[in-house]
Amino acid sequence: MSTLFYNANLLMTGEEYSQGNALEVEDGIITWIGTINPFQKLNDNMENINLNGAYVLPGFLDFESHSYFAEFFTAVENKRYECFQDDWLDDSVEVLKDKGITSLLLPVSVFEKVQEAGNEFLTVIAERTENTLLNELEPCTSGFCEPFSNFYDRFESVPEAIRSLTTDVMGIQRKITVGAVADFSVFEKNPFQYSMKFFANMHCIRIIKEGKTIYDMDEEGENELFNLLMNQTF
Repeated sequence: MSTLFYNANLLMTGEEYSQGNALEVEDGIITWIGTINPFQKLNDNMENINLNGAYVLPGFLDFESHSYFAEFFTAVENKRYECFQDDWLDDSVEVLKDKGITSLLLPVSVFEKVQEAGNEFLTVIAERTENTLLNELEPCTSGFCEPFSNFYDRFESVPEAIRSLTTDVMGIQRKITVGAVADFSVFEKNPFQYSMKFFANMHCIRIIKEGKTIYDMDEEGENELFNLLMNQTF
């Protein structure tokens, strides 16, 4: 089934706005970008998702965190931190969600460890790549801190940071365009209208991977509140 995302501010390549406010996705690929009138009847034969005026950017990529994951899984294998595995992974996933990461690039060996760990969100966003693609990156030297801990310190402006977040290993910048993979990072406010300090603390409200919502901040918050109330009741 096709999915229509509408009532959106589409940032095609970061700062460049789309003329449209809606896009259609089929089989994980953007098939149409255009304008939906607020009073227009929607097609009942597709899933229709109202983004309520949110800002949609090309899906963010994470090349930074692979060394933290590699070091952590090595420690787990050595039986030094096995008891902390689930907690550490859960905490790391919360950071990745908060920053809007749609693809976490990992060496093959670490990718396999992520699969074994069985963390659903992490498995969905983890992408297998050859070690050679990551060899030039700095090794982790700061222990098991959160992924992305120092990422924002390297950039002086939001456009510079987002260009880095949306540029793949081949040096090609992701775009929201027909024929592209439907990976999106969605924010309530436009990151480009704020300072780098504000952007570093901005929360992603929705992550869309190949046209499927894999994280919804509001829905997750409601589930956490429900679980909290149920635990207090019983």
